[in-house]
Amino acid sequence: MSNQSFVLDPGFQFSAALDPHRRAAYQRALEQAFDDFDGSPSVALLGWEAATLIDLVAPGAGRIVIVEEDAGRAENVHAAIVARGLGNNVSMVQQPLGSVKLDEFVDIVVAGQA
Repeated sequence: MSNQSFVLDPGFQFSAALDPHRRAAYQRALEQAFDDFDGSPSVALLGWEAATLIDLVAPGAGRIVIVEEDAGRAENVHAAIVARGLGNNVSMVQQPLGSVKLDEFVDIVVAGQA
């Protein structure tokens, strides 16, 4: 396993999350980051914008942590995760994005607009 961490900082709005060109670029970046790890890396998605990339992350990730500070958005993200059947390896953390502290190290971080 690599000792590196990757931070992808899209800083995008919701419309950008639906942009196929931008999503394809993030898919390529995630695939490259995943290729640098033996096995399935752990991934943190910070903010609802990053959480929209769950379908790109879920197939290759061993553990996924989604962080959202707004209670309403966190509830909506959690409901969407459960509806997609991804709840087994996904945990939700409701904390401020600027000062979040995770219980465990993650290999890849994808940060939305904070």
